[in-house]
Amino acid sequence: MTKLQQNIINLFFAILLFSLWILPISAVGSFRFNDFPCYYVTAKQILAGKAADAYVIDRQTQEAHRYFAEGDSWVSDPPYALAFTTPLLAAFAPATARLLFTIVLIVLLAFGSIILSNALNLSNRLTLVLIGCMAGCGPLFEIIRISKPIPFFFIGLCMSLFYLEKNKESKAAAFAALCLMKPQDLLPLLAFAAGAKHIRFVGICLLIGLIVVAVTFPVFGEQGYLNYFLFEKYQAEHPEVPGTSAMPILNGQLIRLSVSPKLASLVSYACYGATLVFLFFLGLLRHKTKRWWVPGTIVSLTLGLAVTPYMHLYDLIIAVPAICYLLATLSKKPKSIAFGLTVFSVLLFIQPIYAAIHYYYLVAGNNIINVHFIALLALGVIGVFTIRDSNEEESANTCVKLSASGNTSP
Repeated sequence: MTKLQQNIINLFFAILLFSLWILPISAVGSFRFNDFPCYYVTAKQILAGKAADAYVIDRQTQEAHRYFAEGDSWVSDPPYALAFTTPLLAAFAPATARLLFTIVLIVLLAFGSIILSNALNLSNRLTLVLIGCMAGCGPLFEIIRISKPIPFFFIGLCMSLFYLEKNKESKAAAFAALCLMKPQDLLPLLAFAAGAKHIRFVGICLLIGLIVVAVTFPVFGEQGYLNYFLFEKYQAEHPEVPGTSAMPILNGQLIRLSVSPKLASLVSYACYGATLVFLFFLGLLRHKTKRWWVPGTIVSLTLGLAVTPYMHLYDLIIAVPAICYLLATLSKKPKSIAFGLTVFSVLLFIQPIYAAIHYYYLVAGNNIINVHFIALLALGVIGVFTIRDSNEEESANTCVKLSASGNTSP
């Protein structure tokens, strides 16, 4: 069986396995009470020439009641991201568009998983393990349940890592530009890349991002961007609106410690800025590493995400590549404390443990400690010490060595 045939079979298996999550979700309100209405309404507003209204809660909600019964509706994605991900939705009836949107998200997640397995050069056995773990992780469940377009970021990241492994940095940067839909989550990796002196990678990525903003700017206009920034400010001042306290980030932890929203946001941004500087210098120390993206991904998509100012739990699907690289590196010492802590931290995001922590401990309870933040921060700290102590070339090739024993494809 050729590698392509195996990939196709695994892709269909992943789609089938991920789709199983739709059954219990559809049995409870037929996908109701999620964020799809805001994307559909935004698509209608864009085609009607009223895109700027997307960030005005009253107008969004009023428009949403024309098509859905979910209640309030608002969107917090950047205007340039919405201009690309939503317009086609308006061509379909609400129910059809909802179903198609869910199918697209599942296919993107499945395809991204296969691309990631190829980037890591996993054997077929380990690819199936990856798919199984993905199906059981809480963030993937939330993506399907809430209907979030973060799979576009995930597939852009996986494609970028795939082309980096092929030494095609320009193509990798082009796909990484898809991740600019969540700029605060991509900047840590770009900071590390800049420090590692891969300026072309950073430059191409940012250039494409600027082109996207320029091309889509007329859709929302100056007023649309102004409304967006005003809405982001409103969310920062009212953390109960986006549910910041349940986010796996420093900001969420500070809110749980009864720190005022303004001070929590200020401290969070300060730590985020300091972390970007730290990652830049960490990249500078690793600028001679051939596969610089291995340590870069490990630290930027764990430690960098833990201090990002704004990130929901479903966004943590983008940390999967970092966890894979980290586990592959630590697998050389499976009895080490670092390996055990990494596995334990990851398990906290796997169902049903994830659901118990998120819904019963964080959302429904008034507990002080944000468990998911502590777990993510632990992964980041372990990652920093791991890339400091490991041999760069050995850690970069660990996945290849792991695959050699169980690779069933030629």
